[in-house]
Amino acid sequence: MKKYYIPILFLAIVFIGSPVFAGTEPENSGTVKLSPGMELKQIGTVNRLVPVDMKVVDKDGLVTTESMGEYVARRFIETEKHFNVIENSLAEIEKTLSLMQEEVEQFKGALKALPRELPKNTKETLETPAE
Repeated sequence: MKKYYIPILFLAIVFIGSPVFAGTEPENSGTVKLSPGMELKQIGTVNRLVPVDMKVVDKDGLVTTESMGEYVARRFIETEKHFNVIENSLAEIEKTLSLMQEEVEQFKGALKALPRELPKNTKETLETPAE
């Protein structure tokens, strides 16, 4: 019977000091490690761990966060709009690139039409004059 006293006494000391059994909520002292993209928001008197951009909603005097379905739907719509903007930008870039490629081909054709060497009867040289 004596061998059970020590573990029971140890557990009692540990649990009495625990905030769960003491009835107090631990404060965020800044030492709590949060997952990336998550934050601790105080909603009323309760601290909730929620995504950074989750909205706090006031429904008839009840302050809460938007439901997970609403959050996911809103984020999906925002992401879809963002992708549409990226697709439009990419289409513009592709159009500009094709125009630039056509201009490069025109310049290549113009360069081929130029003579490779200067005529031998001219006195022009490619040297720059000395200063």
